[in-house]
Amino acid sequence: MENKLKYFIITSTLILIILPFVLLTDLFPFLRFGMFAEPVKVEAQKEKFIVSYLINNKETEFNPKEAGIGDNTFYYLARNYYYRKEANNFLEKTANSVTIKTKEWRLKRIVFRDDKQLTADTSTVAMLIL
Repeated sequence: MENKLKYFIITSTLILIILPFVLLTDLFPFLRFGMFAEPVKVEAQKEKFIVSYLINNKETEFNPKEAGIGDNTFYYLARNYYYRKEANNFLEKTANSVTIKTKEWRLKRIVFRDDKQLTADTSTVAMLIL
C-alpha cells in the first residue's frame, strides 16, 4: 500500500509539472524572453486635430477663438467627437457657431511619429459640405 502511494505521488507530481508544457499552444513565452529576443519598444505617437474651411478655393485653418472657446477645449472636443465617430456633427456645430460664410469644412488629423514635427502624417477624417 505504501509503495502504491509513493508511485502515485511521484506520477501526479510529474504530470502537474509537464501538463503546462503539453497545453501550451505556441512558443511565444519562449521567444519573447529568450536569449536573442529584441527589447520591447513602445513607439509613442502624438496627434493633433485641426479644423479648416475653404474660402475662394483657399484652405484656411480655423481659429477656435472665433467661436469663443479656448484652443485646448476645442481640440479636446475635436478628438472626442472623432473617436466617437461623430466628426460630422462636430463640424456642423462648429459651422453653426461662427459667422464664416463658407461651403466646406474639414477636420484633419495630424499624427506625429516622434517628437520632431517634421515627420507628420496628415489625413482628412471628416468633411462637411453645406
